[in-house]
Amino acid sequence: ECDWSSDVCSSDLTVYSIPFEIYSDKIKEAYKIIGTIDEKDIPYIALSFVIPNEGILTEDKHFLRQKKVRIIKIKEILKHIT
Repeated sequence: ECDWSSDVCSSDLTVYSIPFEIYSDKIKEAYKIIGTIDEKDIPYIALSFVIPNEGILTEDKHFLRQKKVRIIKIKEILKHIT
């Protein structure tokens, strides 16, 4: 069980490393969307175009400045599970 009030939470979450080749052809498109806002976020936007998903789960406010990819705030998820 997680203690959501702490900064550390262990779970059975699986993390995958996705090879750049999988999303490299989406980098230019992602740059147009978020590159001028925060270049470090480009890979996440690019990945969202090639991996089936419901959106990007983040509290990073930079993502909120774009409208192409759904952004899910952690607070929204917590409302549904608490």
